[in-house]
Amino acid sequence: MMLDRASAVVCARMKAPRRRGAVAVVLTALALPAALAVAAEPVPASSPPAASPVDDSSWDQALEPGSWCGTFERYIAKGYGDGSSDAFGGCPLDGQCDDAPVRDGFIPNGFTPMSTYSIHIHVFCASNGTNCAATQSTVDWQMNSLNSAYDPSRIDFTYETSFHNNSTFRFWSSGEENAMKSAYADAPNEKLNVYVVSVSGGYSFGTFPWDSDATGNGGGIVMDQGHFSVGQDVLAHEAGHCLGLWHTHHGVSEVNQCSSCYERAGTSDDNAGDRCSDTDPTPVSYSCGGQGGSDPCNGVPWGATDPQNYMSYGGPGCWNEFTPQQAGRVHCWTDDVLSGWLFDPLSIATPQPEDSLGAICSSDAHCANTATCVGGICYVPKNRYVSIAPNPSNGGRLSARRVLLDLGGGTTALLGWLGEPVATTVAGEVEPKLVAPIVNFFSRHLRDWNVDDQGVPFADATVHLGDCHISPGQTYIIQAIIREANVGDEASYSDPLVLTTTSFYGDVVGESVGTPPDGNRNFNDIASVVRGFQNIQTEPKVWLELQGGTATPELPDLTDIGFSDINAAVAGFQGGTYPHAAPCDCPGAVCP
Repeated sequence: MMLDRASAVVCARMKAPRRRGAVAVVLTALALPAALAVAAEPVPASSPPAASPVDDSSWDQALEPGSWCGTFERYIAKGYGDGSSDAFGGCPLDGQCDDAPVRDGFIPNGFTPMSTYSIHIHVFCASNGTNCAATQSTVDWQMNSLNSAYDPSRIDFTYETSFHNNSTFRFWSSGEENAMKSAYADAPNEKLNVYVVSVSGGYSFGTFPWDSDATGNGGGIVMDQGHFSVGQDVLAHEAGHCLGLWHTHHGVSEVNQCSSCYERAGTSDDNAGDRCSDTDPTPVSYSCGGQGGSDPCNGVPWGATDPQNYMSYGGPGCWNEFTPQQAGRVHCWTDDVLSGWLFDPLSIATPQPEDSLGAICSSDAHCANTATCVGGICYVPKNRYVSIAPNPSNGGRLSARRVLLDLGGGTTALLGWLGEPVATTVAGEVEPKLVAPIVNFFSRHLRDWNVDDQGVPFADATVHLGDCHISPGQTYIIQAIIREANVGDEASYSDPLVLTTTSFYGDVVGESVGTPPDGNRNFNDIASVVRGFQNIQTEPKVWLELQGGTATPELPDLTDIGFSDINAAVAGFQGGTYPHAAPCDCPGAVCP
């Protein structure tokens, strides 16, 4: 949606689901945007009639002391019933997904394709840009945790982050809900909007999919910043509400006692309470231990009460599961109401080239020396490396990167997959470099290319690829493909990122210090490699790396510039050619 304000966009090369990739970060201006009129979303046939607007000045007063989830109370305040009974004495249905046979048809298994949902995280800051309710690293941790929680249910999330400088909503009360959401909701029929603020009352809440606001401006999640910190999993709980899940204690503590919707201890009922017979009946409990006590309606002890379920109030440190029937409800409600939130499971954006010059371009004429314009970035070709950055549009998804060699005439060779990147500390440079080899084509390497193995964003997620396959005077094609796609389907790969290496062995710099290679081999190239050996930094060392160690000279190691690199620069100056195997002769290559 277009808002009546100026905005600046910053792309941050990080992002973290346990997996997922770079994120787009948007910093909005200080002025409060004017609310815009938005056409009402159609109410699905399975949904109840639209309820009255929230009395947003007082609905949260119905929260029990100590309650940290306001989803149910907000739902009741909008005029929806509590699900205790209907005119015929039964437990009313909110949609076809409340019907157990329909729900069970959506229960996923290991062969069910992943459903990927789009989320927009809105973090509010003071109007001067300080005191934000969360940092980008916290957002990344939260999304990593969210994906870990939902992955067994064949669900994951891709996301973008916006930081809004607006003190009005930084410290938030329920009376500000409509104004905040009207101003900042982003395509709510296409993505789940999450608003991170400091809530007066310290609670968070979501919106059920059968609520008529679910895919409109009034939907989404409001997260208290305390629930959105590292170590907290409340986002998984609130997202569960938005995807169709009740509290596990709904059938005891949120309906009329002993009514037709009441779940009695010792029973398994698909037609009462949370409508999942694989969750145990339970009163509300904030404990990770057993419930204790007995059901006042039948005198039966409560027994197991599933505090480990994300939809209980067991809390972070206790939660670790959604049940199969809960997963079925989520997939069913997605199919019925929320399909617009699904991210195309086969789409993947093209990897980006390294931006070492900080120069944008629309043609090679805008780039110095032999730097080439690749995807709007002036890319510096290297002699023994190609350098690949993540694409913020991929949102942290698990993907593999295929590496091909352009043989000319429309023919390519399959060299393999980009392998596991290793952080290598290079003498004389502050940031470690991520270096990756090419691995066997028949065992693709899947990972989030923006985070380390612990889900922590790389400070610089650019991956430098240098091994036997990367030699001077070649053209390489790098394409991404996500985990769920068929590697044999060429249409599933991203558009190609085409990178070249400099033509002459030993051509590492231009005519002046720090300039890109210029197609000539002279004393400047030798001098630059010597300066790199002396840790006098004038160019990135990845430009200067020509050889590996004595045992494996064909494998540039980037750990340091050594005598072998100096000797290679001298040999190049003397007219020498690349002395090692051609790319197609390297291990793992699949060439014609």
